[in-house]
Amino acid sequence: MDMSPYRDLFISEARKHLSTFSELIVQLEDSPDDSAALDELFRHAHSLKGMAATMSYEQVVGIAHLMEDQLGRVRKGDYGLPPALADILLEGVDALSRMVSAIESGSDSHEDSSRLMEQLEAFSPQSEALPLFQGDLPEAPLLESAPLGPRQFQGKDSFQSIRIKTEVLDHLVNITGELITNRHFLAEAIRQADAAECRQPLQQITTLLHGLRDEVFKARMLPFTVIAERFPRLIRDLARQLGKESHFHLSGKEIELDRGILEEIAEPIVHILRNAVDHGLETADERRAAGKPRNGLITLAVIRDKEHVEIIITDDGCGMDPEQLKLKAVEKGVISPEQAARMSPHEALNLICTPGFSTATAVSDISGRGVGMDAVREAVHTLSGTLAIQSQPGQGSRFVLRFPLTISIINALIVRCGPFDMAFPLNVVTRTMELKSSDIREESGCLTFRYEEDTLQLRSLRQALHLPPLAGAEAALQPVIICHVGTTLLAFSVDRIFGQQEIFIRPLRAPLSHLQGVSGATVTSDGRVLFVADAAALA
Repeated sequence: MDMSPYRDLFISEARKHLSTFSELIVQLEDSPDDSAALDELFRHAHSLKGMAATMSYEQVVGIAHLMEDQLGRVRKGDYGLPPALADILLEGVDALSRMVSAIESGSDSHEDSSRLMEQLEAFSPQSEALPLFQGDLPEAPLLESAPLGPRQFQGKDSFQSIRIKTEVLDHLVNITGELITNRHFLAEAIRQADAAECRQPLQQITTLLHGLRDEVFKARMLPFTVIAERFPRLIRDLARQLGKESHFHLSGKEIELDRGILEEIAEPIVHILRNAVDHGLETADERRAAGKPRNGLITLAVIRDKEHVEIIITDDGCGMDPEQLKLKAVEKGVISPEQAARMSPHEALNLICTPGFSTATAVSDISGRGVGMDAVREAVHTLSGTLAIQSQPGQGSRFVLRFPLTISIINALIVRCGPFDMAFPLNVVTRTMELKSSDIREESGCLTFRYEEDTLQLRSLRQALHLPPLAGAEAALQPVIICHVGTTLLAFSVDRIFGQQEIFIRPLRAPLSHLQGVSGATVTSDGRVLFVADAAALA
């Protein structure tokens, strides 16, 4: 019987088993008495073995069988799950993941798994097991994740759900975006022709387009757990390598985001988590001396807020001292002593996002090269998101990443500055207002104004775009837009504010991709190209 039609199903299901297997091992290390998790681990090993046997993947069968045997002994109470056995089981997960990838690629090469199988077969609590770490920690995820895409549903639901290639979904989004752009063209033509009889059909087209947009976005939405399954293993292995003890708590993993956002935020989140273990958490002895529990706590919470999602990463480690960060930045020549003196604690914490800035005292395979948080901030801003950093010395740090649910088709505020019109994503706009000349003051060479209980610095969008000042007499009222970037409010003066519009964002390619202060472009109803502003980069 030809089993090749079932190969893709085996690959998909095997990856699900392995991902869950890895997560459960880390969970059992934290909760050794969790018999339900142990039973589930055993079932995953048994199911994987049975699937592989059906497909005649003998090498996979051999390793899965030995893993099942060891778990059977733990389940019978012969011994618990010591760290050495957890290391070997996780090595088995890594080896099986590589084998599944080889099967997917059609490779005929076979991995030498003899050492691993000997360890699995001979393990006992009294035996000497080779450590999991025999060199530098890999930069890549330890468990290869399945490609992001629509999930498969088995059983009775398999007749109601089908697999769709991600390229098809991307194409549908592009078509929907083009339809929305052309609807603007049509609306403008109807307005100019004063064709009243076309307004009702146009309204119906608009309603249908919004329905199509919503359904396409639903098809692209995936739960956060798609990228989060590897995080517990990542933190566990890194903490063991550094001789630290840690707990990891994840909440909100069922919340869904656009696939395009998930693809881009996975590595920034990994970097923040690695920093939390490396820089944030203290050793067990240091924590005991500070009156803290031996195990450090890292949490990752995903929270839905209307049309946005917040990803909050916290640790209860040593935290960061804004004054020390300023001293380090002055020492490295990143800022001048005068700039440091004027910096608020919030601005000082954001110094860690400066290219080339690092607080590490030595370069290692984990950190210290000054590359990382600047890339995190850049990735967040590219997705029209914001990054906020909070920290207290001795109490830990908190990173808040805020994103729109989707980034392809958004509502934006259209403004004019000189010969250019620009679109500010509405998710970063707090308010628009008009200032009288008497409302604007000059302090230390900067223009400021009072906003509620604060004093905000007023930045000229013309100056940010390197445009000449407005010729002629100044207007009686100055249009201003107030944006929030993280926990910071930024105010920009513009020439004119037009209003809101739904836009389809197109990515910029070289050389336009090198433009500072813009994150994309769109086409207006009259055919003009309009750049999408990156408020943080314009500050």
